[in-house]
Amino acid sequence: MQTTLFAEYDTGPVRFGGETFDSRSYFQRRNSNSIATTEVNAFELGQAYLGFDMADIAGKGTVSTLTAGRFTQNVGSRRLIARNQFRNTIDASTGVAYDWENGARTGCACSTPCRIAVCPTTALAF
Repeated sequence: MQTTLFAEYDTGPVRFGGETFDSRSYFQRRNSNSIATTEVNAFELGQAYLGFDMADIAGKGTVSTLTAGRFTQNVGSRRLIARNQFRNTIDASTGVAYDWENGARTGCACSTPCRIAVCPTTALAF
């Protein structure tokens, strides 16, 4: 079972956001071979970021957004950079991302993938 909790506090130009994931396996035998860290992730902080909304900073009628921290992204057709939709573990990045919109959307990012900390399989089942 996967449970997610997302919260974002918007103060106007600054946003504080976070998201947690809890993907546990219930009614499994301890030390079972059917439990692995690719399907089960007991608790993970998926996102924790600061977002800065800057209207008209790069020209009249443009929208700019700067995001810093740990975040997930969907870029373009989601072939190269995408947020997982069906896995129980999340692929997040830590760094800075800048998005600019003026009819078309352009963005750049300087980030590194977050490592998934593997916990012992005894902590995965109840």
